[in-house]
Amino acid sequence: MWRTFWIVAGCIGAVVGGLVWHGTTQATFLFHHPRTASVRVEIDRRTGAAVVRPKAQAAVAVAAVAPGAQPRVVAEHRLHDFGTMDPLTMGSHEFVVKNSGAAPLALRVGPTTCKCTVSNLSNSTVPPGGSTTVRLEWNTGRDERYEHAGTIFTNDPTQKSIDLRVVGKVRLLIGCDQKEIVLEALNPSAPAVIERVIYSQTLDAFTITRLDSTISGLTWSAEPADPATLPALSPKHAQRLRIAIPSGSLTGIFTDTLRLSIQPPGESSEPLTLELPLAGSVARRLAFYGPMIDSAGVIDLGDVQEGHSAKAQLLAKVRDIELNLPQAKAAVFPSFLSARFEPAGKPGLYSLTVELPDNVPPCQYQSDPIGWVRIDTGHPRIGTVELKVTFAVVPRRSL
Repeated sequence: MWRTFWIVAGCIGAVVGGLVWHGTTQATFLFHHPRTASVRVEIDRRTGAAVVRPKAQAAVAVAAVAPGAQPRVVAEHRLHDFGTMDPLTMGSHEFVVKNSGAAPLALRVGPTTCKCTVSNLSNSTVPPGGSTTVRLEWNTGRDERYEHAGTIFTNDPTQKSIDLRVVGKVRLLIGCDQKEIVLEALNPSAPAVIERVIYSQTLDAFTITRLDSTISGLTWSAEPADPATLPALSPKHAQRLRIAIPSGSLTGIFTDTLRLSIQPPGESSEPLTLELPLAGSVARRLAFYGPMIDSAGVIDLGDVQEGHSAKAQLLAKVRDIELNLPQAKAAVFPSFLSARFEPAGKPGLYSLTVELPDNVPPCQYQSDPIGWVRIDTGHPRIGTVELKVTFAVVPRRSL
């Protein structure tokens, strides 16, 4: 009888021991440490060893993922307009990124443009149905418009990356109502007067202390302008700048850069510099117009068939306080060309006629040599003007 009892007891003990061993292989423990986040300790089924996993990874490992399941990244708002900010200031915004798929979504910080950084990605792994935040920080800089972005890489097979973009306007520290000064066809006998508004959308006051230029004789002055009269600029403070360039200081096509030194209020404030590109042209004191002359002053008679003539009819205009050219004389090269320069009926207007006769043999004067017309105006400020003349006489075609 006792033998039977011990046999039954041994079988029951074996069954209980097996159940206990099986339970311990599936056990998990939550470990807390004052300097770490919570971690999960799991007993490996095969080896029986304790495995420490981060809490997020443990959640992913425990979650059941169906075969073929994929993550799906969703960021409904990828563009943030911060409105208007001051220059050289910092801003930040948090974007929400969701996972609408059936598998964990892995996120990784990618590159950013020069004035934008990804300062925080709260979770690099997002479970199905979960979400995380991405914080972008930026420095507005000095440009009037701001637009920069940060890239986040994902394991979503349909979207390997997403761009989170920040845009907005930046108040102008110092600027001009026009970014450059363009002066077209200035009268060579009259001074050029330029007026521009220098303004700030952040400074309550400033003073223009200096203007540097390579133009001889340039003068300038500045006086406060009423911001209420300049609503399109939205200024806090404005100065009306007046620049005068004397006649004769500029010729032909010219360029320059005007450099303004600007002092904000306060003795300790650093001075500012504003550069204004200047470009333009000065009209010739004797200018010629017509369809057969180009902007470089070249008269093109074209290709003329042997036995035919050609003629260019031009209008000349004097730009000077003295409009009359009573002693003007015209000379030509080659000598078989003819040129007549004569009054056109109104003060300061003249006509120039250049003719190629019909008895010229085949030749070309298009590069070397090239024809010309020289007009000695007898005027003290105009002097002698030379125009190039190009043409070719083409031989007759034989039948």
